[in-house]
Amino acid sequence: MLKSLFVAVSLLSVGTPNGTSLESNANVNSIYVEKASFCGADVNTFSEWVSDRVVYPETSRKLGCEGLVEVMFSVDAQGRVKNIKVAKSSQYQELDAEVIRVVSMSPRWRPMKVNGEGIETNYIMGINFQLVRKR
Repeated sequence: MLKSLFVAVSLLSVGTPNGTSLESNANVNSIYVEKASFCGADVNTFSEWVSDRVVYPETSRKLGCEGLVEVMFSVDAQGRVKNIKVAKSSQYQELDAEVIRVVSMSPRWRPMKVNGEGIETNYIMGINFQLVRKR
């Protein structure tokens, strides 16, 4: 039984555990896959949603802290965001914490479905904190 898929938001690629393809399953004649969606749109909308809500932490801004935070999370079969973890730290705890704070506020998604059954799906996305330099 297929329990989860992996989707890299930045690449929009879908894979299954161990890299096997859905079509290679000899026990299944046909598979109907419904992509997950966020607020009725594709998953890239979630990147925009996060970007609109991230606040550059004041202390980090004053100290000139910059960096990329890569965050992993799951959308369960009911559309709830869970298992939020920093996959790659910016090296600044305050930036990492801000990304986790925002992702954890996510409203429910419409989960990915295989043959009508919701399945847990894993995502990874990056949020870049960069200060604008005055000339």
